[in-house]
Amino acid sequence: MLNIHDELIADLSRSLTEKRYNPVAAQNNVLYASEFLIYLSEIDLPIEVVTPSHVDQYIRYATECFEAKYGRYPSPRWDRLPRTAICKILSLAQGQWPPQSEVAEESAKLHGDLANGYRRWMEDERGFTDQTVRGNMWEARTFLKWQLDRGSDNSVLSLSVSDIDAYMDMRSDLPPPSEPIGLLVY
Repeated sequence: MLNIHDELIADLSRSLTEKRYNPVAAQNNVLYASEFLIYLSEIDLPIEVVTPSHVDQYIRYATECFEAKYGRYPSPRWDRLPRTAICKILSLAQGQWPPQSEVAEESAKLHGDLANGYRRWMEDERGFTDQTVRGNMWEARTFLKWQLDRGSDNSVLSLSVSDIDAYMDMRSDLPPPSEPIGLLVY
């Protein structure tokens, strides 16, 4: 493995420790990221130019390796574990992962429409106070922007627990909102 790959793995390990990941989960993330970096070395692809299609290609390769080793396909959602680790290592290497999608403007409009519908629901259907609406809207916009940045523009309909966990990991690193959001009132 190249020296830069060793540095990235060390940075990933440090980051996971700082975020207080479970040691087993951190070790698994490091293992999956390391395997991906070995794959990149084998196909002679610099990490700086990796695209989402390269990640998909690797997942197919890893699935074939799994099948060859165990004589069966992995579970249907198995790829989420290596994908999560790969996204983390690519974020460290490229500064942002996934890269901005070409449909970002369309996705931003969709997310704006979702946020506005949520605001109307809170005001009209639930009668939340202005302070509660402002706080909830801040969180909703933060979540939707996070999804857009990940290239997950249509995944609101197919959210999983691991998606929410990933958001909460990111959320723990954000500064609090600039204005107090107060208590949630129902």
